[in-house]
Amino acid sequence: MKAILLLILLWLPAAQAYINEPYIDPPNPDSRTPIEMVVEGGICHGITVRPPPFHTVSGSQVDVTITFIETSGILCNYPEGSYRYPLGQLPAGDYTLNLYKHLEVDPPVADELIYTIQFSVARAPVLPVPMLNGWGLGGMVVSLMLLGGWWHRRLQWNKEL
Repeated sequence: MKAILLLILLWLPAAQAYINEPYIDPPNPDSRTPIEMVVEGGICHGITVRPPPFHTVSGSQVDVTITFIETSGILCNYPEGSYRYPLGQLPAGDYTLNLYKHLEVDPPVADELIYTIQFSVARAPVLPVPMLNGWGLGGMVVSLMLLGGWWHRRLQWNKEL
């Protein structure tokens, strides 16, 4: 009887609650790439957008605070899935991302640091200077010839005066 009770307790959704370690997408961003933090969770840990998540960047530290809903027992039925939070573009360098869990409870509790990860942002490659094709080069030569002719005629006209 105790073994059956233990098996039932292990299969309760509360035993399956999880929040996975966040990761950065794309995995190897550069300074021109918009970056997102992705966190996965579910069952007894639901992610809500009220109040909306927010982040702060202070030097090489990025702090993200997300509001979670937690329940326990048989009534755990939040969907499993991933939540993508945009961090935007960051300058090249090494960063530490701290994920804080905020709970909307009464009385209020302090936000809890649940994960810290390290990631790097590479320097974006230099953009190439646009090159002219044959038509563009021809147009530029004709334009310079017309400009030179106009300038020459102007100088000739000033000499006559």
